[in-house]
Amino acid sequence: MIKILILGGLIILLSTFNSCNNDDFDEIPSSEERIEKYLADNNIDAEFDPRGFYYRPLVTNQMGKLIESGDIGAIYYELSRLDQVIIESLEEGDGLPVKFRFGNEQLLPVGLEFGLSMMRVGETYEFYLTHQIAYGNLQFGEDLPAFSPVIFTVTLDNINDNAAEAEFQNGLIETYIEEEELDQEDILVTDTGLRYFIMVSGDGDHPVSNDRVKVNYTGKWLDGDVFDTSYELVATANDILDPNRTYGPFTFTLGTGQVIKGWDEGIKLSRKGEKAILILPSMLAYPSNLTVLPMKFSNVSINPFDVLVFEIELVDIE
Repeated sequence: MIKILILGGLIILLSTFNSCNNDDFDEIPSSEERIEKYLADNNIDAEFDPRGFYYRPLVTNQMGKLIESGDIGAIYYELSRLDQVIIESLEEGDGLPVKFRFGNEQLLPVGLEFGLSMMRVGETYEFYLTHQIAYGNLQFGEDLPAFSPVIFTVTLDNINDNAAEAEFQNGLIETYIEEEELDQEDILVTDTGLRYFIMVSGDGDHPVSNDRVKVNYTGKWLDGDVFDTSYELVATANDILDPNRTYGPFTFTLGTGQVIKGWDEGIKLSRKGEKAILILPSMLAYPSNLTVLPMKFSNVSINPFDVLVFEIELVDIE
């Protein structure tokens, strides 16, 4: 939940992705040569882009919108090695596509963003990325050796601007409220789109900016899966227990940016002793997080466009 922990994870991830050096690259066969051999052996006709990848369109759509910087793209994909072993895939029947902010260096690997720059909505392309613009010298167990070129088969499902994305998320939130049978009349909706629903009323004061507060919480996605909690029993029950962590109320200074925007706003609506549900559009959660593919390689579990639900209890105000 804590902003600094999430940002710290990103810093670690980025430093790892940038740990390659030219001496390492000189010690292995050229990625381009390995890709060229794969294409020749499989009679695949692909074009080379000087940014470091080969590509071929599988499905084209000249009427589709071309993705542009600042757009919110949504893709389905398959990632595989040159030996055709699939590392990860997300197909249309698996659920919602993965979203990313295009052109803001918020998508990894960077080579995938290079390839997406030539795509239109409804198109499917196959990209063959050299290791320099894929995962460099990273090794992920047996899934992906260091210095591996990779294949991405990508379908650009749709593109949204900020307003359309906000409307889409609002629909998801309303569906969640209906499915959870929360009484609409008891939900406070703020100007930012935050929803606040009281489960147990408190009789204490409201906190204000610069107050030190203690909060118990459980964070969930809209599907109910728990990604973080201050309760050890909840963490154990959801198989996310961290043995190196001390569980209990989280203490922070309200209104100073120590937590995500939705918490700074939502906790001010609580009274001491109150238990409530916060439903946060992504702009109030972690909009600056990277989108990292494959998802199982990422130490950042929350996508920048995830709507989040927090069950919170304002334990104390100092």
